[in-house]
Amino acid sequence: MGKTWLQDLIIEEARELVADLRNTLAKPVNPMQYLSPTIANVVCAISLGKCFSHKDENFRRLSTLISENSQTAAKNLLVEYFPFLRFVPFTRFSERYQAWMTNMADLSAFFKPLIQQHKQTLYEGEPRDYLHAYMLESEKQKDNPTTSFTSEQLLISIADLVGAGTDTTATTLAWAILYLIENPAVHERVQKEIDGVLGDGRYPTLNDRGSLPYTQATIFEVQRLANLIAVVQRRAMQEVTLSEYALPAGTDVVFLFSAVHEDPQFFPQPLAFKPERFLDESGKLRSRIEGFIPFSIGKRACLGEALAKMELYIFFVSLVKNFRFVVPPEEAVNSNDSLLFVVNSPVPYHVIFEPR
Repeated sequence: MGKTWLQDLIIEEARELVADLRNTLAKPVNPMQYLSPTIANVVCAISLGKCFSHKDENFRRLSTLISENSQTAAKNLLVEYFPFLRFVPFTRFSERYQAWMTNMADLSAFFKPLIQQHKQTLYEGEPRDYLHAYMLESEKQKDNPTTSFTSEQLLISIADLVGAGTDTTATTLAWAILYLIENPAVHERVQKEIDGVLGDGRYPTLNDRGSLPYTQATIFEVQRLANLIAVVQRRAMQEVTLSEYALPAGTDVVFLFSAVHEDPQFFPQPLAFKPERFLDESGKLRSRIEGFIPFSIGKRACLGEALAKMELYIFFVSLVKNFRFVVPPEEAVNSNDSLLFVVNSPVPYHVIFEPR
């Protein structure tokens, strides 16, 4: 995740994103229409070893399918708990399940040609992406009757990686734009810090992060208040005591992230947008931030954390450096309104990307 080539790839995608937004000619747009393809391209490079043109209609269709997958999956949570519901005809459960399956079939159709291309060059060189590495391992285990490295599992894994890696980061950036619109003083301070470090024409690198403490603190505050993944479910594999509660083996446990991120014990005035809460007295980023867990914690923490942090930093800085975010005169935005699917998303809004 920390390879130099990956940073270079993200910077190149940031350049293309900025160019795409400049081409909107300061007209109101839904930012997700531009953020999702950009983030998806980074994940595709890692997963599939391939980047796509942002103008490729087939690729833009992939971005739409990813967004739809998040929504249809969220609407089918009850079916996951009670699978028999999908067989009840003429009900919303059956209809939603069929919509989900159609979406998954369309995603699979996008990935299948890429899988076939990899098969043709399977033994050429070292593993160059996730898909290549998976297929090599599948070949090693082809005589193992209990292997989980199957063609079906490969499609599911690729869809999971591209879907989860796209929607989460793109939505976080959409929240970031919204919070800066509502907090112009923060927006101005972030721009001033970025301008002082990067100057004109240069895009951010990871080496600049230490010189941008307030900018990083702002990203953290966006993650804290957005509570992107509202709940995470786990299961006790054996009997365990959690605080004063005894949980038998097999107990499902649902963690509510907002209960931590909005706890005044960790974050005084928890509903206020205050990036400075992540800075120490000298203005440097605090080394330890108790209660801040946007990627969860423990062995089951988000496996894409390092990638997501790199993307959020480079794309956020690139956007703030190149644009002012302006709400169209006839519209209003409100960060208190959100839509809870698999991720907690802001209500769709429009913004003018005014070049600086």
